Amino acid sequence: MGRLHILTAGIEPAVLELPAGTTTLGRREDNPLRLSDDSVSSRHCELTEADGRLTIRDLGSTNGTFINGERVEQGIVTPGATFKLGSVELRFEVDAPSPAPAPEAPKLSLGSRSPQVVPPAPAGAAPPPPLTTAPLAKGVKACARHPATAAQYICPKCRTHSCDACVKAHESVSKRTVFCPVCATKALPLAEFAQIQGERQVREDLAFHQQIKGVFKYPFSKGGLAMLIIGTLLFFGLDFLVTWGWKMRFIMLKVLGYVGIVALFSAGYLCAYLQKILFATAQGEDDVPGWPEFSQWWDDIVVPFRLVIVACIASFGPAFAYMGFHVGNDSEMSLTILFPLFALGFLYFPMALLAAAMSNSCFAVNPLVVLPAITRLNLQYALACAVFFALVLVRFLSETLLHAVLPIPVLPTLLSSFVALYFLAVEVRLLGLLYYTNRRQLGWFSS
Repeated sequence: MGRLHILTAGIEPAVLELPAGTTTLGRREDNPLRLSDDSVSSRHCELTEADGRLTIRDLGSTNGTFINGERVEQGIVTPGATFKLGSVELRFEVDAPSPAPAPEAPKLSLGSRSPQVVPPAPAGAAPPPPLTTAPLAKGVKACARHPATAAQYICPKCRTHSCDACVKAHESVSKRTVFCPVCATKALPLAEFAQIQGERQVREDLAFHQQIKGVFKYPFSKGGLAMLIIGTLLFFGLDFLVTWGWKMRFIMLKVLGYVGIVALFSAGYLCAYLQKILFATAQGEDDVPGWPEFSQWWDDIVVPFRLVIVACIASFGPAFAYMGFHVGNDSEMSLTILFPLFALGFLYFPMALLAAAMSNSCFAVNPLVVLPAITRLNLQYALACAVFFALVLVRFLSETLLHAVLPIPVLPTLLSSFVALYFLAVEVRLLGLLYYTNRRQLGWFSS
């Protein structure tokens, strides 16, 4: 039986006993395992102990699950290893196997005439050889459940090595698909996985400026086009509801409240999806992720939206405060002050947004986090800012142009929704690549 030792001080109980099978851990009281810390989400993760290892699956937590300093959606920890849930550090331990009981001495029956005596082995006789299996060749990976058998497959998510007898196979007329026995993800042959890892390593070795050209085709990668179409229809419908509700505000007073709720949901869910793209890119993934789950209003909608708002306030707050002061006092503004304030805001915003989104914390927008990160990246960050705001400008110009050249009801709004979602995905992909290629220099989540 395994247990979790809480290494972060001030949290009780200090040890959590893992029940058999799969369980959930979170801040809410209805979880079998509960951590009463603000950085832990209501339902933070799912834990499964098997074969002396602990599989952790993040349940869309706000502050993330970290293994070896990297934010993960799913991973495996071995006994003695540490991991973090939000800001809480834990260590996984298992009980040592109990020694086998000593064999009982034979009992003599009172009715037996004489005990059966086993003759001793001859003095020169050697003990019987132990049962052994031939060791695997050097460099050959062993199956996680059968250490004497060479692995044939590996799970790209939890990295479990499996032999053909362990994987769950799905046979069809044309092909055979195998799945990981631990997390049910599609498993890959070792050779195919090695090829993918080699290609990923080549991409990791590329500098940030060498990867920029790939961001424009990212929304059309595997599964991306379908997500763009679905997202366009979804946000177009929400935009229609908000617009219709605002126009009807004088007829139905209650509509104002519904409009606010729909607008908040639309903006918050969009921010949550963009944050998911950022997380996927920061983990080196090339495919567009699916839509985020929606189970909790605060964690899934309000928090992502709040992070964007706080990043905007931290970046452009001084400029707007300066404008507000002069408007309130009916005095003339100095452009030599206003323009530099906005310029500094434009330089500050991408890194503030990246820091807030990656850490899921509004406190990450403070200058003690943002400014050192900017100075570490220097020219790379300047290039990222230039491309980022060029994309923002193109997005707004294209939306304006569509409404000007297509005086057809609905169509310009529909197309502009598609264009806006495309460019937003590209912009977030750009920030994710900036983090991915410089994550060691930034050192935000290093243990």
